[in-house]
Amino acid sequence: MSRRRHTPEQIIGKLRDEFLNGEIFYTLPEAVVLVEQWRRLYNTVRPHSAWGGLPPHPGGGQTIALVP
Repeated sequence: MSRRRHTPEQIIGKLRDEFLNGEIFYTLPEAVVLVEQWRRLYNTVRPHSAWGGLPPHPGGGQTIALVP
């Protein structure tokens, strides 16, 4: 299973495409909460192709062992 690190531009592009283009924020605190919710979803639930369809940190921060 390959582990590729994304560039900041790729991550920002995903954030924009999957989240920011569909949201309207009325206050900064609202934006902070919603972006954090998206970040947690992205890292703990959403499947990633580089991880073989698994999220990078399933279960909210637990690490998974990769077997070569």
